Amino acid sequence: MNAKITLLLNEPIQPETVIDENFYVYDQNTNIRIPGIIEVTDDNAGLVFTPNTPFLVGRRHYVVLGRTILDQFSNHMTNFSMSFITSFAPDGQGPQVVSTTVEEGQTQI
Repeated sequence: MNAKITLLLNEPIQPETVIDENFYVYDQNTNIRIPGIIEVTDDNAGLVFTPNTPFLVGRRHYVVLGRTILDQFSNHMTNFSMSFITSFAPDGQGPQVVSTTVEEGQTQI
């Protein structure tokens, strides 16, 4: 699985406070952090983790954010963690459109 992990926040943060010590992903089986690239979105209200190599299949991975991430007023973020399990089965379905910014047949746009 080579998916990026994107986290959307309720307000902008100070990008310089996001480091690999307070935003990381680890494999529960090995308890080792997954190497990857950390990015803050242009609006400073989102975080993206891109693993250097695909996640191993059939494993539980944890995403962790720590309190040392600060918002624009230097308030500490609440600790956060979540987990997901990678699948053994390959994705065999192509992408589909799930929404558009205009409706079918709409005029006078």
